[in-house]
Amino acid sequence: GLVYKVTFDMAGNPDGAPVIKTMNAEAADTSVSFEFDATGHTRADMGWEPREFEFTAVDTTTTLMFASTISGFYGPTLDNVAVGVVLPTDANACKKGGWQSYGVFKNQGDCVSYVETGARNQPAAP
Repeated sequence: GLVYKVTFDMAGNPDGAPVIKTMNAEAADTSVSFEFDATGHTRADMGWEPREFEFTAVDTTTTLMFASTISGFYGPTLDNVAVGVVLPTDANACKKGGWQSYGVFKNQGDCVSYVETGARNQPAAP
């Protein structure tokens, strides 16, 4: 039931058509489409751009999948894939044991403090 954020950098193989590179990313019950315009880019200057999406876990393990929607060798490219828990931004999420669901706080006070300080004191990722 935790919310996770997936971040990655996207570009595209500049050596062939089409210039608009497309792909899908899936995790749990979430599917998201992404595209990248490779116009003017080269292997030396791929033009990497950040991308992100969020999903809610529905089981104890989740498969993260990236799939090109372009056949052949000239599709999208990705790098720097990272997944992390989306931590609370509202102190109410810390109450009634909610702090325990994040797996990173020692107690409710730590969770509330995290929210109230604007997330400056980041807890370790689970």
